[in-house]
Amino acid sequence: MKNIEIRYIKKTDITELHQYVNVLSQEKTYVTLQGEKISLADEEKFVLSAIKKNKNKTGVNMVIVVDGVIAGICGINARSAATEKHTASLGISIAKDFRGQKLGEKLMKKAIAEARKNISGLKIIILAVYEGNFAIRLYEKLGFKVYGRLEKGVMFRGKYIDKIEMAKRV
Repeated sequence: MKNIEIRYIKKTDITELHQYVNVLSQEKTYVTLQGEKISLADEEKFVLSAIKKNKNKTGVNMVIVVDGVIAGICGINARSAATEKHTASLGISIAKDFRGQKLGEKLMKKAIAEARKNISGLKIIILAVYEGNFAIRLYEKLGFKVYGRLEKGVMFRGKYIDKIEMAKRV
C-alpha cells in the first residue's frame, strides 16, 4: 500500500510545486494553464499567499503526497467581496501519473471538511469545470450541482467548449 498524506501546503513545497505546475501546464489538460511556463518567483508568491490564507482562515490549501511525492493540490479560498464572503472557490488538480486512484476524491473530502471548520461563515463552495472533464462525475458524487453553463466559455485545445459552474452548500 502506498503511503498517502494529505496536509496543508508548506514553504518547503515551493520547488516541488513549481515543477508540478509546469508539468501540468505542458500537459494542457482541463486546467486554466495551457502550456504557459510559471516562474519560480510566481510559484513562490502563490505558495506564500496560500499559506497566509491558511493561517488567517480565509482559505484551505492542501496537497496530497504519495510516497513522498506531491500528487495533487486543492485550494478552497473565500471570496473577498463583502457580498460574497460566505462563498469560496475550489480548484484542484492531480498529477497525470496519479489519476484514477481516487486521490482527488480523498483530497477534496479532506479539504471540504477543513474548509467547513476553518473558513468562518462559509455556506457555499463554487468550482468551474470544462465540458468533457471526467471529474464532473466526482464533483456530483461529492454533492456539487450545476448552476450555470457558459456556452463556448473557454478555449481548450484549439476549440471553444462550455465552462460549467457547480456549487455545493456546506
